[in-house]
Amino acid sequence: MKRRQFVFSSLKAAALLSPVLSMRRVDAAEGRPSRAFVWVNCCGYPTAEDFFPSGGERDFTLSPILADFGPVRDDMVVVDGLDIRNSGLNPKGNDHIRSVGKVLTAKDVLRAPDAEDGLPGGASVDQTIASALGVPSLELSVND
Repeated sequence: MKRRQFVFSSLKAAALLSPVLSMRRVDAAEGRPSRAFVWVNCCGYPTAEDFFPSGGERDFTLSPILADFGPVRDDMVVVDGLDIRNSGLNPKGNDHIRSVGKVLTAKDVLRAPDAEDGLPGGASVDQTIASALGVPSLELSVND
């Protein structure tokens, strides 16, 4: 299976399984479950035209890649236009590696012994949300 096919299949599976896996929690607890899904792509694919919705802030149309998220469209926030700039003294890592760590943490990538590209400088947004809600999180990563 190709890497991109695996990523997109995994995302669709995660989106479909999330409500199923949380049904027990809904039955046991009052109210609705809280969920956050964070996807970062730093290597230029998919193109903006293939990924980002078209239209306005609330009246947008999902792109073909995001079409399977139609049932939760009204609860989605799609962020575009983040710019990762070199900061700090002697930032570590190349732009592609640094962008993932910095987009998710808003912190500079740190130097690390025996690590060519460095390490994120703080907790990622998904971990911060999970900690605040007191729930576990699931992280997936695909590397070449």
